[in-house]
Amino acid sequence: MGQVDVERGVILGLASHRDSPGQRFRIHAWAPHLEAVGFRYVEKPFATPSLQHLLPQRGHAIEKAWHSLVSTATYPVRSPRPSAVDVLFVYREAMPMGPPVMETVMRRKARSMVYDIDDPIFLPPEGSTPWTRRFRDASKWRTLCGLADLTICINELIAEVVRPHARRVEVVPNAIDVGAYVGVRPERDVPVLGYSGSHTTTYLMRSIEAPLRRLARETPVEIHVVGGPALVDVPGARLREVPWSAATERDVLLGFDIGLAPATDTPWNRYKSFVKVLLYMASGLPVVASPVGLPARMIRNGDNGFLAATDDEWVDRLRSLVDDRGLRERLGAAAQATIAQEFATEPQLSRIQSLFVDVASARQRRG
Repeated sequence: MGQVDVERGVILGLASHRDSPGQRFRIHAWAPHLEAVGFRYVEKPFATPSLQHLLPQRGHAIEKAWHSLVSTATYPVRSPRPSAVDVLFVYREAMPMGPPVMETVMRRKARSMVYDIDDPIFLPPEGSTPWTRRFRDASKWRTLCGLADLTICINELIAEVVRPHARRVEVVPNAIDVGAYVGVRPERDVPVLGYSGSHTTTYLMRSIEAPLRRLARETPVEIHVVGGPALVDVPGARLREVPWSAATERDVLLGFDIGLAPATDTPWNRYKSFVKVLLYMASGLPVVASPVGLPARMIRNGDNGFLAATDDEWVDRLRSLVDDRGLRERLGAAAQATIAQEFATEPQLSRIQSLFVDVASARQRRG
């Protein structure tokens, strides 16, 4: 990576969350490398610490509503507020509800703007209700694309939708540091099938509950669900709910023998780049995934993982991995090699440096 040779100015980041998984593998991973070429990154998240603490928890509807109102009322005056902004960076959106007021106001004060889209935000979010959709501005993303000098998309499918509405579009996938997930996987008599997600995604385990039940009747297995409630009942299998934290993520993944990535075939999921699949593969896990979204494009069936579309395929794929440790190791090694080749950190982070330097250098100062 390059070293600082010139002060390029302040990047002010706007985001609705303080530390979402997407931020962790995008702007929070990019920031140190942007600082290495002269930028200073500061962030202004919408969610207060209290709201961010509540969001991953089930229930607490009244508390969440109250703290959302507090976040909305205090957001404009909360620090940080740098006196000069060279690049305004917007991750998805500044506020989860309403029109892009904060983004528009801050864009007037910034010399340039970069917009990052890592989800199909042009579609209603999975699990959203008519009530929540009523308060969302469905056209916000178009407005932000029009304001931005550069729009970064996580994959080409999303970029295709965005291009007609943006000045410039570049595709930058997540950069995964394979070295951070390498470790020794313990030998066990009973293989562990693992799912890593959140309170908003563990419902996807229900789509493979029947195959898991069939498998558990045939052979001993243990199932770990990380980041949210298990939401499945699998008689005969030991079922564990494991809390997620960044500090323990590597060890949790090394505690799996097989990575589970079920997904329903919905418009939202077809555009998704599932981070969990990248992390499974980076840690050397064989993955069994639904042929939807990123897995359908990067998993070569029987080479670096398995795709499973039907209950019978899920049972067959899982059974073959449970019964054959050598197969698990072979597919896991191939999966890790795929991540190292296609999602390596060095080229992606170097490219991010170049893109931000280019935007900052070509900025149009307001008269």
